[in-house]
Amino acid sequence: MSAGRRYALPAPSGRWVREGNRILLLPAGGAAAARGLEGELETPGGGPATPGYTVCDFIHPRIDVAAQYALFGLLRRGRAARAAALAMLAAVRAGDSDPGARGVLRGIFQEDQREPALRARSSGGWWKLIPEGRDAVCVPGPPPLVAFRRSLAKSPALLGTELLRVWPRCGLPVLPAPPPSGRSCTRPAPKTGTGLTLLPPEIALDTGNMVAGRVLGSFRIQSASGSVPWRVRNAPAWMVFTPSAGTATPAGAQVSVTVDPASLPKGRNGRNLWIDSAGARSVDLWVDVFVR
Repeated sequence: MSAGRRYALPAPSGRWVREGNRILLLPAGGAAAARGLEGELETPGGGPATPGYTVCDFIHPRIDVAAQYALFGLLRRGRAARAAALAMLAAVRAGDSDPGARGVLRGIFQEDQREPALRARSSGGWWKLIPEGRDAVCVPGPPPLVAFRRSLAKSPALLGTELLRVWPRCGLPVLPAPPPSGRSCTRPAPKTGTGLTLLPPEIALDTGNMVAGRVLGSFRIQSASGSVPWRVRNAPAWMVFTPSAGTATPAGAQVSVTVDPASLPKGRNGRNLWIDSAGARSVDLWVDVFVR
């Protein structure tokens, strides 16, 4: 660090280690104390240190939540990975003011989300978007977008590796990196014992088993303890939940799913839905509908 200059640290005290030009801060108290204190000081080229990025800087409506954490993790993999992560962030943000501008990346999405699904209509469905044997792909534009398999959402490290692999294939110019905001966006922990459980967490439906032109399914929702309000979010028009909101208890309750396949193409049609709740983390519900 330059002598005579003062820098704000993400913890009042702690140890540090140096990795090349990067200084990693290790707050006193170990890993438990480090939670929510994302930050670093870096001295590029031996120059003065600058405040580091937090995961908050990667929050964007066109970057999947798993990808936000994956990009943030790339900052700690060395100079090349850091540059790639910031380049992807800059390319996505560039589309906020002008979606058609040179260098814009439409976003980074799970394969079954709206943006890649729309791009995949011409190829027969989102499940054909990513070639067999691959876990992510840069989908041509304009503007291009990155889609990755939903199985990677549970592993930010593996997702980060895939993003590094596919990013050069987008062929976009490198835009100036957005500066770090210095903001903290640590999420509050869910209230003890209020977690929601879905049984099963995935539903597979088939039009070979229809009742009055509809495909029927169900799942059970329950809380770990107490009464927890919940609601289904982002359900498509052709999928109806009964009820679509309610209050979960440890005893559990059955929720029916009714699908109208009339507007769906033949083959596999899948959707990843969220069950939102006050005081508990959202949970995923995957619904697969096979149209014969």
